[in-house]
Amino acid sequence: MLGVVCVHSSILNHDEVFLSLFFSILALPSTRTFFKLHVLSSPPTHCTQTLAFLVPALEALWRQKWSQGDGLGALIVVPTRELAIQIFDVLRLVGKHYSISAGLLIGGKKEFFEEQKRVVGMSLLVATPGRLLQHLEQTPGFEVGSLQV
Repeated sequence: MLGVVCVHSSILNHDEVFLSLFFSILALPSTRTFFKLHVLSSPPTHCTQTLAFLVPALEALWRQKWSQGDGLGALIVVPTRELAIQIFDVLRLVGKHYSISAGLLIGGKKEFFEEQKRVVGMSLLVATPGRLLQHLEQTPGFEVGSLQV
């Protein structure tokens, strides 16, 4: 099985955080897939470019009849909380036509323990590297081995 991690190109400017996150994912014992890194080079502020990677991700999960019990199927990693919020807002508009659970993982919020309860059942996540890494290290049952997009 081939897993794909979508990463916005502007995150590559934050080499240390990105590489730490990416290699942490690959080092997880539950990860038994080969990963393909897909770098999105679209400008971060345009809804149409956001749709260019959100719709195919949603469509791929929908075609496979992805459900909460299947684990995390799609992961979108972006460098800033502002960009993550923007993408998640577009996802909420588009995603209401799909029966796929989605979540937003960003730092700067104090609800980490509440997030831990919900994150395990999400099918699609939009996340910043730091918060994603925190969940990978501290959230029991949170795995990325079933990534599809």
